[in-house]
Amino acid sequence: MKDERAISPQNLAANDDYVGGLGLFADAIALPIAALDSQMRLIWCNDPYEKWACLPRDRIIGRSVRELYGEAAHAVAAPAFARAFEGHVTSYDRLVGHRGPVPRWYRVQLVPAFDAQGRVMRVYSSNIDIDDDVRLREALRASEARVLRLIDSIDLPIGRWERVPGVPDAARLVEVNATYLRWARRDRDSLLGRTLAELFGEPAWAAARGAFAHAFSTGERATYDRMITHQDREHWMRISVCPDVQADGSVQAVYTHAFDIDEEMRMLTELRESQRRVDVFTRNIPYPLTYFDRDGVYRFVNQAFLLRHGLQADAVVGRHVRSVRGEQVWAEYQMLVQRALAGEECSYERVVRLADGRERWTRTTYTPDRDSAGLVQGVYSTSVDIHDIKQAELALQRSATRDSLTDAFNRSYMVEQVDAWLHRAPQQPFAVFFVDLDGFKQINDSEGHAAGDELLVHVAQQLRAATCEADVIGRFGGDEFVLLTRGDCADSVQALAERLLHAASQPLRYGGRELRVSVSLGVAVVPGAQADSGLDLIRLADEAMYAAKRSGKNSWSVNGL
Repeated sequence: MKDERAISPQNLAANDDYVGGLGLFADAIALPIAALDSQMRLIWCNDPYEKWACLPRDRIIGRSVRELYGEAAHAVAAPAFARAFEGHVTSYDRLVGHRGPVPRWYRVQLVPAFDAQGRVMRVYSSNIDIDDDVRLREALRASEARVLRLIDSIDLPIGRWERVPGVPDAARLVEVNATYLRWARRDRDSLLGRTLAELFGEPAWAAARGAFAHAFSTGERATYDRMITHQDREHWMRISVCPDVQADGSVQAVYTHAFDIDEEMRMLTELRESQRRVDVFTRNIPYPLTYFDRDGVYRFVNQAFLLRHGLQADAVVGRHVRSVRGEQVWAEYQMLVQRALAGEECSYERVVRLADGRERWTRTTYTPDRDSAGLVQGVYSTSVDIHDIKQAELALQRSATRDSLTDAFNRSYMVEQVDAWLHRAPQQPFAVFFVDLDGFKQINDSEGHAAGDELLVHVAQQLRAATCEADVIGRFGGDEFVLLTRGDCADSVQALAERLLHAASQPLRYGGRELRVSVSLGVAVVPGAQADSGLDLIRLADEAMYAAKRSGKNSWSVNGL
């Protein structure tokens, strides 16, 4: 058996049988490529591989993966090499730390080379830097990252294109690898010496022209995408154009290799269509929708938001909420934003002044935006107009405590208030006035109920005008009113009673006539009046009112002073 260990690195490097006929062609490929034997020893490498390994070639050839890169690298590579020497194209990923202070991920593609009997003689390896792909896959999960992650095969169609003298940017195919022949589905003679337009048509050259021109003129790598139509099915591929830069800096040839990105392009198309539908939906939904990041910077707003606040998108997106909405608004809901950024969904209701000056009740909800790890990356806000609902709610709340005719407080509310004040009486003395209209029944019978209702509203307004803002006045029933006021001295009770008598006697103009009533007042003062409940105290004031009526009406009487 031939002892492969006995072969010197120099002989291995010079042996075209090991190189597999690639020669200088392989050195010009912008990929680190090496050949390894069944012991995972390097028997050949190209120039990019020597640079990638950060070692001179004489320290690479003849050494194994374990010797070059350590036990961990060997452990990762061994299963893949075993499969490759069984005749399978395979790959594996590993973290490479010898090229700098920060390790980077590489994808190692293994392709077996067969002898005439179909036995695997050696395995070619190529290292593709996929570190950006790995990082982007974790961070963005976007379709373009998925495209880049799939560029992992060294079994690529590779061609060398040389300039056509006198024709700017034009190039003829002068060399291809075996994969290119399979990919193009042509033999070598039908490919070499022809331009891209001659081989695949003017549309193919139109797609490639810009990338070729860039590589030839700048010496920099360029890529382009095009739909491949010469195979069984149409599919998208990404072609990389790598310049072969000469020692003097000139570029007379470029290498191309293609990657199948059909799945990713279709996913991108679907993603764009999905995004378009979302954009149409959010643009037309009548509720303001926004998204801002952890720093409070708007990243998205819909049309309804812009219309509500009279803004333009370019004056909002990319700016902080504070600068868009103002310090006062930001101060109002900054705490809620912080709660949402902490992971809590929260809402608030407020009156918003619209761009046209109208004021409307809105409910705004902040919903945390969590990534796959559960971390909050930003906040979605949705604002819903609840003005009509809020108005109905406020009206309902008001109707629970207000008299529907006079808008004074109703009987149940007044009883509750008197009861509450009674239990605070030792600290805050007060008086209860019971007011009854004199002669109301005659006016109601003679002028009609509509006139009677107008008169009740008029008297309620007059009584309200004669009292202080802190006083509480309510309609107790029929033509009876109850009033609560602070203070217990005889002077303050008398002064208020006289104001009430005067106010209630003011006439109402109705149907060309004046309607006039007087009132009888009964007062219960606490402390003084003996009562266990608010209703008892009102009854004492009622009794005092009847005493005033018996004394001639349009007067007042007190109980407990």
